[in-house]
This record gives sequence, C-alpha cells and structure tokens, in this order.
Amino acid sequence: MKTHIKFPAYLIAFIFLLFTSCFEENPFDDKHNDGNGEIVNNDSTDTDSLHCPELHFTYEHDSFGVYIFTADFEKMEETPFSWYVDGEPVGQIAVDSANYTLFWQFNPGTHRICIKASNDECGELIFCESITYDPINYGCPNLSFTKNALSSRNYEFFANISNPDSLAWYGWMVNGEVVENDGYQNNGDNYFNYIFEEEGYYEICLITETPECPESVSYCENYYVQFDSIPNDSTGTIKCRQLGFNYAKDHNDSTYTFTADFEAMDSVSYSWSVYINGDYQGGKTRRAGSESGHTFTWYFESDEEYVVCLKQVDGDCGNYQLCEEISF
Repeated sequence: MKTHIKFPAYLIAFIFLLFTSCFEENPFDDKHNDGNGEIVNNDSTDTDSLHCPELHFTYEHDSFGVYIFTADFEKMEETPFSWYVDGEPVGQIAVDSANYTLFWQFNPGTHRICIKASNDECGELIFCESITYDPINYGCPNLSFTKNALSSRNYEFFANISNPDSLAWYGWMVNGEVVENDGYQNNGDNYFNYIFEEEGYYEICLITETPECPESVSYCENYYVQFDSIPNDSTGTIKCRQLGFNYAKDHNDSTYTFTADFEAMDSVSYSWSVYINGDYQGGKTRRAGSESGHTFTWYFESDEEYVVCLKQVDGDCGNYQLCEEISF
C-alpha cells in the first residue's frame, strides 16, 4: 500500500524563501564595491533618491591601530544608522551618539567598516570603506605631488604631504638622484621647479625618512618630456623666436636685473613674469617696436623660491617660454 504525503502550500513557500535567503549576497563584502574602494548602495528603486540621504563617513588614525570614524552626511540627525566592522554589527558601547563617532582598535590587516541605515521611504542604505593597518609602516607619512607645465622644458611640482611641518627632511629626486632638499631643516616650501635639459623618460620622486619610518617612503611618477619645436606663425610674418636672457645682481643683493638676449627681439612683443609656487607675482610686457630697453628689474624677498619667465606674446607663440629659478 503506497502512502501519499501532501505538504501545505504555505509550508512549501516558507521553505523556498528560507532556501533562497541562504544564498543572498553579503551587503558588506566587496561585490558591492564601486571600484573606488567604497560601497555605496545609497539609492532606492522605490523612491526618488534625491530625498534619500547619501551615507558617508571620514576617518583618521590614532596610535596603536586605533581609528576614529565620524559620520558626516546630510540628514544624519534624523537618520538612525548602525556601524559594522568586518560584517559584524558593533554595540552601542563603541558608538558615541553625541557626535556620531566610532572608535575602534584593529589588529594588523585589512578591515571593512560600514554604516547601514534603512527606512520605509528609501529602503536599505549602505556605505563602506576598507582600511589596512600595518604597524610596521604606521609612522610613515603619505606622500604625493601634482605637476604643472610652465613650458615644454620647465615643470613645477607641488608636494602633498600629511603633516608636512613635522618632517625635518624630504627630497625631490630626478631619475634616482636627489636634486633638491626640502623640509623644515631646509626652509622647505613643498615646491620644486625643474628645467629638463634633454628629451626623454624621467622618473620624479618625493622621498622622506623619519625615525618612525627608518626604511623611508617615496612617491614617484614617470613622464616623457618632449620639447616643442619653434614654428613659424601661420601668417608667415611673425616667427616664434628661440628666447634667451641673462641676469645679474644690482648693488642691492636682493635686486636682480634681467636682460633679454635673442634674435630680432626688437621686432616681437614679449613679457616677463615672476612666480612663487606657481602664483603670479607680477611682470612687464615690451611691445614690438617700443623704444624702451630690454631689461626687467625685480626685488626678491628672502626665504622664497622664485621662477622668472620670458615669453613671446605675439604670433602663435604662447606656449614657448624660457624660465629660470631664483632662490635665496
């Protein structure tokens, strides 16, 4: 005799939901990563996301692996949220509800920190960041720099350093050779100007070594430097000149006189420009055919690094200039 067992429909539905929930993606893993190290599931398909808060937090290091995370998004006063560390919710003991801050001490390694909120209007909102705590290199500052081309030969670089005033020394390197010392022992200004003598590939590095970072840390970028040719203007009437100038101190040690020195300089218009850290300080323009001389005088303040440039301003010659660094 065969026995037939029938399961109620509601029981079958419950088993199906339980089975599928076991394979649901973990919202705190890297599968939700947006490619920039952040999870940001901040929009809802059920409502206008403009009305939903975009979760966010910042963080900073304390000593011995202690990190301080602070929520900083709009509407956080009216948006209850929870902190998660490595996928686990953290208790209210670790949360300072007065200023929305989480203090957490990590073991060495990479960790995932998230905040999660939900409401009827927006559904579930999540924001995450990954941090890596390496006690060996904890004392090493973060280095980077940006560049700006003054001409095809002349580049200026601006250092971005965490706590730059605390560094006694850091250096700028070109192809493995330190060419300028910076830091407070050298009256450093986070600025480096370099005129390339030849075309080719160059590696520019910013490097430092501190008692907390004895093996040193560096940040490097590679560039291919190609000089501009000196073309004729399209009209054929104005030629872009191969510029040149010389300079000398006046009787006052802080005053220099610069003298233009290039072919047919009476027949073209050109300008002098003075910069500190890429910021224009002043200058002078001489128009073609002018009866004025070809000199330019400038008083330099001490403890500054200046860049003085000569540029032809008529014709299609705006990208062709010659610059020199003047340091005190």
